[in-house]
Amino acid sequence: MMNKKSYVGMAMVFALLLISSGYLMAFSSAVDTQEHPSAYEQGVEIKPPEDAVEVEIDTYVYTYTLVNLGGEEDTYYIEVNSSNEIAFEVQAPENISVEGKISVDIEVEVTIKEDADPGDIARITLKAESEASGEVVTGFMYVVFEKPMDFEPPVDWKDAEAFIGKAKNAAAFGASTFLKVEGYEPWAALVINAGDPEGVDAVTVAFEDGTLIIEVEDDNDANHVTILVNKAFADQHIADSEGDLEVEMSDAVNYQGLDNSNTSAGGGAMYVFHIEHFSTHWIKMSRQPEFQPPVDGGQAFIEKAKNAAAFGASTFLKVEGYEPWAVLVINAGDPEGVDAVTVAFEDGTLIIEVEDDNDANHVTILVNKAFADQHIADSEDDLDIEVSDAVNYQGLDNSNASAGGGAMYVFHIEHFSTQWIEMSETRSIPFVGIPTLLLILAVSVAYYAYKKKKQ
Repeated sequence: MMNKKSYVGMAMVFALLLISSGYLMAFSSAVDTQEHPSAYEQGVEIKPPEDAVEVEIDTYVYTYTLVNLGGEEDTYYIEVNSSNEIAFEVQAPENISVEGKISVDIEVEVTIKEDADPGDIARITLKAESEASGEVVTGFMYVVFEKPMDFEPPVDWKDAEAFIGKAKNAAAFGASTFLKVEGYEPWAALVINAGDPEGVDAVTVAFEDGTLIIEVEDDNDANHVTILVNKAFADQHIADSEGDLEVEMSDAVNYQGLDNSNTSAGGGAMYVFHIEHFSTHWIKMSRQPEFQPPVDGGQAFIEKAKNAAAFGASTFLKVEGYEPWAVLVINAGDPEGVDAVTVAFEDGTLIIEVEDDNDANHVTILVNKAFADQHIADSEDDLDIEVSDAVNYQGLDNSNASAGGGAMYVFHIEHFSTQWIEMSETRSIPFVGIPTLLLILAVSVAYYAYKKKKQ
């Protein structure tokens, strides 16, 4: 039997053996690691260049950086593409070999083609596929072809842009896009907060017949954008206050009222619209009708109407300062109506002028008998009517319902371009004026007195 001391000695020897074997295993592992390395680290990374804005049709070279993260040489198959092939053509090497832990530059040629329009944009994507591992990585940049700004934006921002009439890719990458209407001051609309980084495809502004028209187009129906209309523009060219504005909007346009706190345009008061769910939407802002037409669906203007009776609309015109309305334009032969109808009341004469570039057009003009009776004469027989060539007077019509059943003097105009009608009170003697009549009367009295004295 082993004594107690023998047990203790064996335990100590066993412990020393365990400790020694641990050190040997660790040393062996370290030696093995040094002499037989494990599989090297693999991986690849692409670092794209900064986005670019170019203003000339030309070929540009942009440098992408490819990093081989692995420890051994690898070959990468390269592919480059443009999201806008119509305007931007791209070219790059087909493959490249890179030592381990080394980065190399890959030059990508981007050609802005003759078909490019100012405002066009493309995402230039470089793809690299590892021959060793099959790993695929991509990197991209944006290139914008942009003409110089049409006018100086009202804010001193490097990210502001300013165009007249139309802006492509408006509000791209957070830029604030200001638009003016040709021939009008100040700027009219500001485009901000596009949901898509590439902005919205196009924003167009126009001012026609006292109406500000904004049209927004985008192929991405999930996009959204905010349009701010400059109240200073609206007040100057449309109406005197927000209450006088008539706002028409297409579907998915949410009118958010007047915002006096917007600082993106230097703190100017703005009419704010938010558009969601494209593709094409429009906003129209115009004056309320200058007077209420007597029938539903009619147009109403004072003194002048452009494109009168367009698409079958009944166009009523008043003379400034006179009641009731004077003229109704109906039945234009051209769907776009007639270019312009002007009415005026001068020296007791109602003057109507009708203009159109389409000399094959025709139109019917109805003169309100109530207006004529009140301001010209008591009946049709008392009227002196002069008409230009190709204006056919058709007499008095008591049955016309398009003006609420009112009696009308009817004229039909054929074969433009400009025709006129004049209606005035018929006088039994030429009117030579009160001073002349008084002079004649005074001479007559003096002559009679002189003859009487002589007798």
